[in-house]
Amino acid sequence: MHPVRLIKIDESTGEVLRRSDGLCFPCRPGETGAMVSTIRKNNPLLIFEGYLNKSETSKKVICNVFRKGDTAFLTGK
Repeated sequence: MHPVRLIKIDESTGEVLRRSDGLCFPCRPGETGAMVSTIRKNNPLLIFEGYLNKSETSKKVICNVFRKGDTAFLTGK
């Protein structure tokens, strides 16, 4: 199972909210957000190969989530 965390989003647009340094805001307990799971290409349990439709895959993968250079996939719509 992929480890998941919640990040803050704009509830009206669904856009990911970012801090001034470009990283995502992690949600605090009780806050609403989008669920993301870290992608690690060197760990077979944390690989996300995407969908058949590459355009849909690109909508789900985000970079610089919790630290510069990391990637994660959005599990929601």
